[in-house]
Amino acid sequence: MRLALISPEKIDFADYQSFSADVMLLETGVEDFSVALDYHTSIPEQPPGISWFTQIRIRKGGSYTYIHGQCKNKNTGYYVGKNLGDAEVNTWYNLRLDIVKINETELRVDFYVNDELKFSEIPPDSEILLDPSRLAFGPIRSVSTNGGTVLTDNFNAVFKNRIQ
Repeated sequence: MRLALISPEKIDFADYQSFSADVMLLETGVEDFSVALDYHTSIPEQPPGISWFTQIRIRKGGSYTYIHGQCKNKNTGYYVGKNLGDAEVNTWYNLRLDIVKINETELRVDFYVNDELKFSEIPPDSEILLDPSRLAFGPIRSVSTNGGTVLTDNFNAVFKNRIQ
């Protein structure tokens, strides 16, 4: 499967454990743009909208293009982010985001670039995120873009229609 994402698009998945795709930012003269693999959800006891998200993305800002991983709870102020390395436009990268259940109350988020583990994080609100009865609108997996032109290929996850 190959998609040309020119404006923000969303693809929903049935599982939440692993999600990967080959991604390429195309040089189009736009100064600031990105593509991201997202995992996000809303937590009922917190204000409506996306409460918690984690993503791995390639971003071009001016003359600098890089890969970045981040986790954030918008309502509690929790945030961790890390630069995972330099990137180039017009170059394919395999990005992978794994949500790993460690035990009944903890999960770990693993960020991979080209099958190399670059960063891991254990969010402090893992217990909430592992309890499906407390998740209002999630979890949701998506591919999103912010400006620019992006090519995606070789998705690996279980889609709602069960195609892999």
